[in-house]
Amino acid sequence: MGKNLGRRVRVVSLQGEHSKLGRIWRCAASNLMQFDGSYNDWADFAASWLQKIDGVKPKETQTEELTA
Repeated sequence: MGKNLGRRVRVVSLQGEHSKLGRIWRCAASNLMQFDGSYNDWADFAASWLQKIDGVKPKETQTEELTA
């Protein structure tokens, strides 16, 4: 999938394990090319195809205590 090479994506969820490729992650970004040649705002990638960008921190989740 050369059209996606070098793209910055956000990892959304683990999709499962592939027998040869290992872990498969669903990633989001605008206009990602799918295996069938179509385009969508998500695509699945093997973990070995992804590279973590240094300095990017995951969003902190905000928690609040509630009393009922």
